[in-house]
Amino acid sequence: MRIIMSQHNAFPYQFDPELLKIDPQLTSRFASAGLTKRELFAAMAMQSLITLPGLQELDANEVAMTALKYADALIDELKESK
Repeated sequence: MRIIMSQHNAFPYQFDPELLKIDPQLTSRFASAGLTKRELFAAMAMQSLITLPGLQELDANEVAMTALKYADALIDELKESK
């Protein structure tokens, strides 16, 4: 039986418990694999934001906070649409 790991990660993966027989440390190495959805959405928003004319002069922290606001808004909308 395969288990879906990291449901809140942007790239969840399936884990086969049988692999623990081969390598007991396997889950600890993969426990935090990938980005969270929030981190991925924020990175995508930030990538877009920094290409806009005039935003290059803004403080990086301001751009990062704006990107997080966009990420949070998307996550909220996705929760509401379920």
